[in-house]
Amino acid sequence: MTNRYRKLLLFLSLGLMLGMGKVSAASLMGPIWDPLLPIQQGDRPLNETQIAQLEQAVIALEEQGFALWAAGEKERAITLLVRQLRLRQVLPDRRAEIESLGKVGAIAWEDNETTVVKSITERLVTIERQDFPGNYRLLLPLATAYEQIREIQPAIALYRQHLDTLEDPYKPEILRLIAQLATDWFRTDDALAALEDIAALNALTIADQEQLATLYEQSDQLEKAIAHQQELAAFYLQDQAFLPLIRTSQRLAHNYQARQDYSQAISFSRNAFTLAWEMRYFEAAENALKQLADLYLAQGRDTAGTQVYEQLLTVQNASYNRFGMMETYRTLADLYQQTDRNSDALIALQNGLAIAEELNHNINDFTEAIDTLSLQ
Repeated sequence: MTNRYRKLLLFLSLGLMLGMGKVSAASLMGPIWDPLLPIQQGDRPLNETQIAQLEQAVIALEEQGFALWAAGEKERAITLLVRQLRLRQVLPDRRAEIESLGKVGAIAWEDNETTVVKSITERLVTIERQDFPGNYRLLLPLATAYEQIREIQPAIALYRQHLDTLEDPYKPEILRLIAQLATDWFRTDDALAALEDIAALNALTIADQEQLATLYEQSDQLEKAIAHQQELAAFYLQDQAFLPLIRTSQRLAHNYQARQDYSQAISFSRNAFTLAWEMRYFEAAENALKQLADLYLAQGRDTAGTQVYEQLLTVQNASYNRFGMMETYRTLADLYQQTDRNSDALIALQNGLAIAEELNHNINDFTEAIDTLSLQ
């Protein structure tokens, strides 16, 4: 560290102790006064030497501010950080100011410093209105800063503006950024619009297709979700990507069930189980069988649902899923009782109790159920 830099830090520290240049958290707007500014400067622009000196001072203030914030001295940190943000307004480098606004805004948002965030937002809006139209290089820094303070809509609007400057091959990258940003903040319509624009450019990747199908599901556009999932299933089958194929088949089953198309739902659920069992993906096979059983039971096909749960025991035994077997025996006991198969229900409960004792879990539940059934 140079002697000049040490003197600068000392001067800044003394200024803080004496209350020089102290500002409130909401004071980014309005006239700027600071002991670091030349005396009687008025409206005259700073000369190159003054700019260089002030830039060095501003950097020092920012570094001190973030160091104080990290050390937990947040009130002093805010004073320094807001002070340097005000001083940056005097300097000609708007990009550096925007980047600092974003960095300060990010930590202020994380710590719920709403007054600071509000003031930073107002300043970004002012820069966007006054400086951005004449300096297009500020677009991406502004969009990033808005992201950092979680002002998602203006960030998306700026990224959309940026698209107008790009040739088609370069648009998907920005559209994916918009889609992910919108998804992260639950703006489904904005995310869908971005992904549909990628589709219009014939540039959808597999990841785009997956995200698009998920968003269509979330917005209850099941026909569109199914169409994309069927395309994904065909790709996964061709690529022998079996786990994604199993998951996609289960999603298709779920969506067909939501449309009350049970024959298609059962078909996709069965396909998911068959493939998972053949590939020895035991967890996926269990999930597919549970889904299949629920599909049968939802239609009142209790016998078929019960048979699927009996088949589930075989899968769980193969993977030594003792906890899962215990739960399946409990479910089977209930299903048997519903169809007056009390002797089968009692056997299921006894088998479940044996596993419960082995695991030392849910013993009382099985014991009470056996006692109750024995009295009937």
